[in-house]
Amino acid sequence: MRLIILLLNLTLTSVLTHAYNEEPCRGQGGFCQQDNLSCSGGTYASNLCPTQASNVRCCKRTSTTCPSIVTRADWGAISRSTNYMSNNARYVIVHHTTGGECYSQFDCARKVRGFQDYHIFLIGSEGSIFEGRGFNRKGAHAGPRFNDISYGIAFIGDFTSTSPSSKAIQSYNHLVDCLVTRGKIPSDYEMKGHRQVRDTSCPGNTLYNALTRWRNYVRP
Repeated sequence: MRLIILLLNLTLTSVLTHAYNEEPCRGQGGFCQQDNLSCSGGTYASNLCPTQASNVRCCKRTSTTCPSIVTRADWGAISRSTNYMSNNARYVIVHHTTGGECYSQFDCARKVRGFQDYHIFLIGSEGSIFEGRGFNRKGAHAGPRFNDISYGIAFIGDFTSTSPSSKAIQSYNHLVDCLVTRGKIPSDYEMKGHRQVRDTSCPGNTLYNALTRWRNYVRP
């Protein structure tokens, strides 16, 4: 009986260890996603996302060009002084803004003006990326311990019971690739949900459950 229990434990450990394995893909500068999504700036490669569904393949970027980002000037931000990060960022903290989603750059810009600049970047449901505080700027999104060492990326909307759109998730992946390519975060950065660093329900149960399967997620 003890031998059977031991074997079951070893099997379970193996499954948990190898689930959502993206290391082969990430080792070639890519990320795993469903292959019905656009692999912007790259091409799909097979057999680099083991243990995942057959329609999940490695999107290998052939270009290091960063995605288009709507600047503070473009979305009409209030001019405000912010501090630069005093340390090298190591974390990506994922948020949701609560409230309704937005499906056009115009509507998203209106919502972003309401948030102003707590977050460093924000992403709309149609995939637009908005500059909050921007590169190298200290955020106000994750508390004193993490504000100076993390990039806060917020999905616009309430994702308690629904997930962000595939376009929004794709933009998130491209933005994180950009942060790595530009040397803003290391390739072995750690990604956490807001609730892991503060007493909050953010980024919503459904989004949080999803991001536990994203690359570089670190459990509490």
